[in-house]
Amino acid sequence: MAKASFFLFLIVSIIGLQQVISLTQSQVNYLKQRLNDRFNLPVSDYSQFSEFSETKNEIDSGASIQNEYDEERTINEKSEEHSHTIDVDIRMPDVKPTYENEYFCHAIEMPMERSVFIVGYKPHAEMGTAHHMLLYGCSEPGSQNKSWNCGEMATTNDESVCGDGPRILYAWAMDAPSLELPKDVGFEVGGDTGINYLVLQVHYGDISEKIKEHFTDDSGITLQITDQPRKLSAAVYLLGSGGYIPGHSEVYMESACSYDHSQVLHPFAYRVHTHKLGRVVSGYRIRNQQWEEIGRRDPQKPEMFYPITKNMTVERGDILAARCTMVNDMDKTVYTGATSDDEMCNFYMMYYTEGTLPNIDTCFRANQFKWRHYFDNIPADASVVPDEK
Repeated sequence: MAKASFFLFLIVSIIGLQQVISLTQSQVNYLKQRLNDRFNLPVSDYSQFSEFSETKNEIDSGASIQNEYDEERTINEKSEEHSHTIDVDIRMPDVKPTYENEYFCHAIEMPMERSVFIVGYKPHAEMGTAHHMLLYGCSEPGSQNKSWNCGEMATTNDESVCGDGPRILYAWAMDAPSLELPKDVGFEVGGDTGINYLVLQVHYGDISEKIKEHFTDDSGITLQITDQPRKLSAAVYLLGSGGYIPGHSEVYMESACSYDHSQVLHPFAYRVHTHKLGRVVSGYRIRNQQWEEIGRRDPQKPEMFYPITKNMTVERGDILAARCTMVNDMDKTVYTGATSDDEMCNFYMMYYTEGTLPNIDTCFRANQFKWRHYFDNIPADASVVPDEK
């Protein structure tokens, strides 16, 4: 009852504030939403207070609230398509990693009554703490705990990221900057999309010194989310390869899969990922035996999603292919795996399409898969760092 009375006072004060400092209706709606977030009341509950529309109570902090609204509007309304975005944080709840290469997961629930759209990502992490972060969409999280150990090299005590097949929505490593999606593009989540939860996975690096200081971590991501439908649906397609790199060798870890769906894909960003042995990662679309580069990058540089500036499509009958060029100068063989002493070979292609997304998300091949066994016209610069041509 006390909570309801206080909430009534705040609503009345907002209406009075509108008349005292000439707030616009959109500013009033902004304040109402702030209160809705604070007290978890549905928006429809505001209607019962309409009878107080003539009240003229003053709030001393009215000017600062208006300034807060204007500041957030400047950030969130940079462009028309983002005019209804809000920031939603998914961050580790002060977890306590205890050893290097530990994986932690944390989930937040998405709205079930209707879908919303992710249009931007702002990471909050440092490469000295987090080796990398991945954001997954899940129908159910891998655990009901606030946080849980979700290592990719699972032991019997580990739990999975998702209760079923996870969908990758975002990836970060090596102090990569924020990512804003193109106009009219968004990752649809919640509602009837099957993505009922977002799960953040953080792979912790060498934290041995921080452990001595009773270290806790809140790494995570701020999501820009809107309820305004997007014309174009976004998704991520991951190409990867598993296997090993013998000592004192250069190895091409390669993958390729055919695309057999009716939807036309429009790649707009790409990201590469290896551990210490990766020198170049390159991705291609093959059509009629002709190779077109999607992206090529040194994986030891910040592992952000880089824009694809060319206008290209992926259509039924095309082949998507990726190569990681690995150089091992050590005396030992290195295998692919989840720890920072192992290796990974990943090429992420972020794309959009009209209508329903195709039911695809990954293409993985084993070490013995080689392009030369299947394809001609392999690009001569597939293993050349772009700025070293």
